[in-house]
Formats: sequence, structure tokens, C-alpha cells
Amino acid sequence: MGSGAAPSIPVNKAAAAEDLVRCNGEGFVRYVGVPVVRPGDRIPEEGAYVSWEDLPVKTRILGPGIMATMDYVPDRLNVAVDRDGRIRRLYCG
Repeated sequence: MGSGAAPSIPVNKAAAAEDLVRCNGEGFVRYVGVPVVRPGDRIPEEGAYVSWEDLPVKTRILGPGIMATMDYVPDRLNVAVDRDGRIRRLYCG
């Protein structure tokens, strides 16, 4: 295994809130660039973050190199994060 950096996930700050209504993600557009904190993770001392528990029930978090099924679930929120756990993209499916 090489020691190179993991490929980055493109940032999608232009995601329109109305495009995320069907998967209940419209309220999370403002959090693109901030980390998702999972249960048991350390909460950042400064800055914004999104708690795992605050995400819609049908949410899938996808990080670099994570394999995911290709099934399309219209009401599922997909949250693409970088290797630091920061939200890079939000999309339904």
C-alpha cells in the first residue's frame, strides 16, 4: 500500500435545498464542509458540526474508498465525506 493521499471528493456547495427535499436533506446544505460526529466521537471544541443523530433516518454516509450498493432509494440522503469526516456532497438516492 502506498502512502499517498486519498482521492478527494469534490465539494458540491451548489446543491440546491429544493433538490434535497425528497430525502429530507434540505436543512443540511449549510453544513457542507463541516464534520459529521458519530456516537462516541469527540465533539469539536470549535466550529460547526453535524451530529449523526440529527441526520434523517434514511441516511447513508459515504467516505473515500467506501463501497456502496448501487440501488436507488429516492428518499435516502447520501452524505459524502472526506477522510476527515467533513461533508463534501449531499444528494438523494
